[in-house]
Amino acid sequence: MKQGRSYVLGLIFIAAAVMVLLNGFNISIGFPIWKIVISIFLCMWLKHGLEHKDWASVVFPVVFLVCTWVDDLGISKAAVLFAAFLGVIGISFLTGGKNRMYKNDFERIEDKSMGLDEGASDRSSATNDNRFSFATTFGSGVKYVKADNFDEGRVSVAFGEAKIYFDDAQIHNDDAVVYVNNSFGSINLYVPKEWYVTNEASVIFGGVEEKNRSITTGNPKLRIIGNTKFGVVTVTYI
Repeated sequence: MKQGRSYVLGLIFIAAAVMVLLNGFNISIGFPIWKIVISIFLCMWLKHGLEHKDWASVVFPVVFLVCTWVDDLGISKAAVLFAAFLGVIGISFLTGGKNRMYKNDFERIEDKSMGLDEGASDRSSATNDNRFSFATTFGSGVKYVKADNFDEGRVSVAFGEAKIYFDDAQIHNDDAVVYVNNSFGSINLYVPKEWYVTNEASVIFGGVEEKNRSITTGNPKLRIIGNTKFGVVTVTYI
């Protein structure tokens, strides 16, 4: 993912350099430089979404592209944004708020009968399984994970918030994994202070934050994999 981001940024800066040179030689291209640069970035984002069948990474680049060129296209920006809002809501309901979930190389995670909790608002649940899956759309939810050997979990949020507590979970393998899929939402992971957490998630206009981190030996290890777009994943050590 770092290679991909470097590739995109490299193209943007090269395009910007070319535009600056053209302007320096008084060569007019007919469009503002910033529109060209932003369009290149959005097209790369759209390409990523199409390749990985990630609907959020398809819808939003298209919307922003239209908004970037709205004056040239003669379309009302308000109409574009309202249509995009309705479209996102419709897709969220059709997909149950679940975007595609991916591993390191963005393979599709197969359903392993992990006891999916989904579609709830302002609710809490607990599982004694070493694997779990949790999803919420346009709402909030809390899950308390109780596992004697936690191995794998999936958390999907769209326009909502999820709080996952791991204080009653143990990891006995080399590591465990939490796959996150966050669009316009907030995922809060509360983990024991002895755990070592690594962030391997792809971030687009969002972030992965840590609070109260302490020095650990590197074991047990929890890996965060997946993506967050226009949202935040927060890891709090307790």
